[in-house]
Formats: sequence, structure tokens, C-alpha cells
Amino acid sequence: MADIVTAGTQTVEVGDAVTFALNRIWTRCPNIRHEPLSGRVTLLPGLYRVSFNGNFGSTAAVTVSFEIEQDGEGIPGSVITNTIAAATDIYNGSATVEVRVCCPCCATLTVRNIGTVPATVDNANLVITRVG
Repeated sequence: MADIVTAGTQTVEVGDAVTFALNRIWTRCPNIRHEPLSGRVTLLPGLYRVSFNGNFGSTAAVTVSFEIEQDGEGIPGSVITNTIAAATDIYNGSATVEVRVCCPCCATLTVRNIGTVPATVDNANLVITRVG
């Protein structure tokens, strides 16, 4: 299991990935790999439950969208969309999906801004649990 976080606020440009500063809980599972301050997590073959949550905002009234991606492709059911009514509004969002990584190699996970404007993410948290 891995619980990967960034405690502060970060601005994520369109097309960029959320970065995670700290491996808060790490069971030293060799199947889950993450370098602090990176937005990429590498998974070795297996079945995983992946959960992402955060608080989202913007500098204007817009819609912000984030998605969990595996090897650069969006995972169905993982899109988080919030309509920000005003620049001071903050909305929470989360998504949980199952991810299968097949042999012989690995997969890379990211959480990407798929919206049309830069967005802020506060207290980004990614939890990955190997379930099979």
C-alpha cells in the first residue's frame, strides 16, 4: 500500500500531472514505486485499487477536470469534474478505480488536468493498494 500526498496547494497547468511531494505511508511494497516530487507512480503486474482526492479551485468561474491515467490513457470512471462558481470557491472531488497491470512489465499512473484552464489542487492524496 502507498499513501502519497502533497499537503499544500499547487497549480496544475492544462495537460500536466498533479505532483506528490511525500510518500506518507509506504509499506515498502516493491510493486508500487514513486519518487517524491514526481507525478508518476509505477506499478508492476497485479490488480490495484487506486483512489485520488483533493480540493479544487481556479482563479475564475470555470469548470475544472482531472483524470487518473494509466500509461497516458484515461481510465473510465476516473474523471473528477467541478464547476467553480467564483475564484474563492474550493470544491472537493474524488475517484476510485481498479487498475490491472498485465505481465510482462509495468504501468505508469498519473492524475492529469484534462480541463481547459489551469487549476489549483490542495491536499492532493493518492492511495494505491495492491489487491491481487
